[in-house]
Amino acid sequence: MRMGRPTKYGAAAIIAAAAALVGEAGPDAITMSAVATRLGAPSGSIYHRFGSRGALRGAVWLDTVTRFHQQILDLLDEQHPTDSALQAARATIEFCRTDADRGAVLLAGRAAFTPDDWPADVLDTVIASDKKFFKKISAVARRVAEESGTERQLVYLAIVDLPYAAVRRHLNAHQPIPAELADIVADAAARILTPGHRPAE
Repeated sequence: MRMGRPTKYGAAAIIAAAAALVGEAGPDAITMSAVATRLGAPSGSIYHRFGSRGALRGAVWLDTVTRFHQQILDLLDEQHPTDSALQAARATIEFCRTDADRGAVLLAGRAAFTPDDWPADVLDTVIASDKKFFKKISAVARRVAEESGTERQLVYLAIVDLPYAAVRRHLNAHQPIPAELADIVADAAARILTPGHRPAE
């Protein structure tokens, strides 16, 4: 039995091309014609997969956060909150380092991808994914705060804000993220979460 040939301009290839445009020039660079040009495809192939620019933007965001959320959720463990939180901080760096295009998508934020223009099912899926993700993050942050005696806002700073800030400088400058940055951020986060640690006067 002969297998059907793979679709030349499938959804995954189109999303990857759109993410690459974000990595180069930001979310506004996603247009149907720009993606078609990047793939060397007819514009009709893009519209066949995604009926509108809004649908394509929503697909790029959904694809990115699905990958990112799952990677982080696999690490978060309420039984070992501080260790897993530090692993998650490291994983954020690695996610952006190994896929700078999707790192750029993530750092641009959902609002930059015009969610009002997304199909309802895509928006509903993103909202549900965010709810699950932040519920888990909040639970682990609460446990870290209890375990370390660190204020919860400092916990969020260590495991959420710090990794984003560390990669933003490199991605915005279109520079590779150094391999050692994950270790540096994990060490800085650990210092914040060390009981009794206070910033230098």
